[in-house]
Amino acid sequence: MKPKAVFIDFYGTLVHENGPIGREVVADICRTAREGDPHKVLRFWWRQFSGYQRAANEGRFENQYAIALRAFTDTVLHFASSADPAALCRRMVDHWSDPPAYEESRAFLQALDVPYYLVTNADASFLSAAVRRLGIRPAGLITSERARAYKPDPRVFELALREAGVSPAQAVHIGDSPDSDVRGAQALGIRALWLNRDKGRPGAPEEGFACLADMLAALR
Repeated sequence: MKPKAVFIDFYGTLVHENGPIGREVVADICRTAREGDPHKVLRFWWRQFSGYQRAANEGRFENQYAIALRAFTDTVLHFASSADPAALCRRMVDHWSDPPAYEESRAFLQALDVPYYLVTNADASFLSAAVRRLGIRPAGLITSERARAYKPDPRVFELALREAGVSPAQAVHIGDSPDSDVRGAQALGIRALWLNRDKGRPGAPEEGFACLADMLAALR
């Protein structure tokens, strides 16, 4: 059945999760730290960041900026870096507000013939700024800040369904995370299409697509 609404993850799906700014931020930490391996620094930061998101789902909600700042504070302390966590966080806001898009994203969105909604773990101000700069026109912006929860929490998808005015059976969700996007949507009965650009990456056995263009036939 053709969906009446398409929910699309933003960061990592339509735009790059990381970019030049993110690499600069990690390099800034490494330059003044006891650890020179940027991969180790990034892994530690992501582990802290993800952990704080999970905690926000279970207790008092914190927005993405607050969580990122806490994760940067943990990271510079852990690696004995003299970098300023607040300055690092402001740089990441620059990325989240103006991320580089994947080359295929604009053509994919133009080819959709049903309303699409961006459903992403982000603060509303970051996503709104990014959408303006990209010049795209989604039917709605569903953020973790609005839902007061982070994917894969059902509250995010429930908000998307209410805003679109559709049932789970009438929606499709597209995203690059097997956990946050695929399993999160499926838990509410929403069909999920997994964008697995790195075909060698292990993950969910559900529908996997190497690029957005390959999903058009599945949506029709």
